[in-house]
Amino acid sequence: MKNEKEQVMITKDEFELIKGVFSPDDALEIIMHLLNEKIKYHGVRSFNQSIRIGSKDEWSEVRIEELKESRDEIKFLLDKAKEDGHTVKINSIISIELI
Repeated sequence: MKNEKEQVMITKDEFELIKGVFSPDDALEIIMHLLNEKIKYHGVRSFNQSIRIGSKDEWSEVRIEELKESRDEIKFLLDKAKEDGHTVKINSIISIELI
């Protein structure tokens, strides 16, 4: 027989994706990799939709632009951190909610 805790369905959880103190170069490498993968994901998704139904995925196209803007801003910030001799603390949490 399952106990009460096991019977409760988890509807939301959080996971630490990135946690630590990094040099600006390492922080840039980690974040750029994640952002570039997300941009690539949305690019492929939009391309696949354009092949299947003849139009790009509008949500993916918007998301690509948002991610590129974030990438540029983060690169600027981390370049400045490197120039000024700072280290970088990153805490990135992924929140997953079943809806």
